[in-house]
Amino acid sequence: MYKKILIIGFLGLLVFPFGSTFAKAWTLPGVKIITRAEWGANEAWRYAKQPAYEVKARLANKNQQELDELQQSNVGAYLDRKRVDYENTMATDYLISSYASEQTINEVRYEYLGNYLKRPESIHLNKTKIIIHHTAGDYASLLT
Repeated sequence: MYKKILIIGFLGLLVFPFGSTFAKAWTLPGVKIITRAEWGANEAWRYAKQPAYEVKARLANKNQQELDELQQSNVGAYLDRKRVDYENTMATDYLISSYASEQTINEVRYEYLGNYLKRPESIHLNKTKIIIHHTAGDYASLLT
């Protein structure tokens, strides 16, 4: 479940991947949009050496190998992994069926300026919510 919350939060951040572009277009009274550069984002972390589909395929293969090994060596751990996979699938199915209108993706971008993105950007044109997730830390200076 936390994985889904983190993914939804990260997708919210992707709504404003290049804050200054969107900040110039938005004029919300009393709202300051903080650009990625202003909060110290390391842009190099956005990019990957290979396309996302290759990474996904490699990780799926690795995961299957780990499951096969667990099935032979530790049945309890194997069943725990299968249970977690099932719970994640059920949570995803619930979110999609219960909030289908919030799951509409108009475009997915796998590259930006000729660079592969580590996490593809999901573009939602008809937003009803923006959810922002951040890591723990002291951000008091951003509130002034």
